[in-house]
Amino acid sequence: MIRCVILLVLLAVSAILQAANQPLLGFYIVSQEAGPGLHFVDSPLFPKLGYIAEKPDIAISHLEAVWLDTSHDRSSYYHKDGSVEQTNEDRPALDIRLSAADAKALEALTSAHLGSRILLMAGSDPLFAPVIRSPVGTQELQFALPPGADAEKLKARLQSLVSKPQ
Repeated sequence: MIRCVILLVLLAVSAILQAANQPLLGFYIVSQEAGPGLHFVDSPLFPKLGYIAEKPDIAISHLEAVWLDTSHDRSSYYHKDGSVEQTNEDRPALDIRLSAADAKALEALTSAHLGSRILLMAGSDPLFAPVIRSPVGTQELQFALPPGADAEKLKARLQSLVSKPQ
């Protein structure tokens, strides 16, 4: 009997640890004002970005698909200040497909925060921080990767969120 209890405890601890190690994709609304429960984001990719909540506004632990798109010219690069830089360089883009429920939550969040930045993070790593110019009402999102980004590594990391067929 004691062995069964010990085995069940070990299995429960293993499941909890595995869930804690599951990469999480989070969308955070960025505020320029400090506030309760907010912490400052200052990273090499996004220096002095702003303040975000401790927990994501939308937490995603499942994606339907992840792929790289290298077939298009990425001629527009949007800067933190809202300015747009036109380039002729080809940059890969990362495409993700959200579940229908997550897409609906993202549409509601982006509708409520037009003009704000939204930070997309994989775990504690910031990935993208576009300005919300219009509500995002689709399951498929595409992000042009910044120069020097390791597209394959990022794709592999997010691929771990894609459910495997059972």
